[in-house]
Amino acid sequence: MTALTATQISQINKMNRASQKASLGTVISTLQGNATVSGSVSVSGAQASASAVVINPGLGTNLGYVVTVSRSGSGFSGSNLYITNTSGSLTVLPLNNYKVTSGDLVNWIAW
Repeated sequence: MTALTATQISQINKMNRASQKASLGTVISTLQGNATVSGSVSVSGAQASASAVVINPGLGTNLGYVVTVSRSGSGFSGSNLYITNTSGSLTVLPLNNYKVTSGDLVNWIAW
């Protein structure tokens, strides 16, 4: 991906201000300058027993993240996941009686 120029950032920011007054050009530029990592974790028996999966993306600090969980190829809705982002680690915790089980697949992207 080619980095945005200062002029392009300014043009995107102006274009996007009408939409929620967000500085989209600045956000894109910031994401381009930061490391993005991703991975998958197959839930182990120990993680299932603890009802928690801890992911360490190795960035030190996670500015943002996307986490999905699937079981037998079917994804769970976001209302069943509670993700904490503390000390550079992402932790998938149960919510609404959802429990991770051995073999669930946790896919993640962090930046």
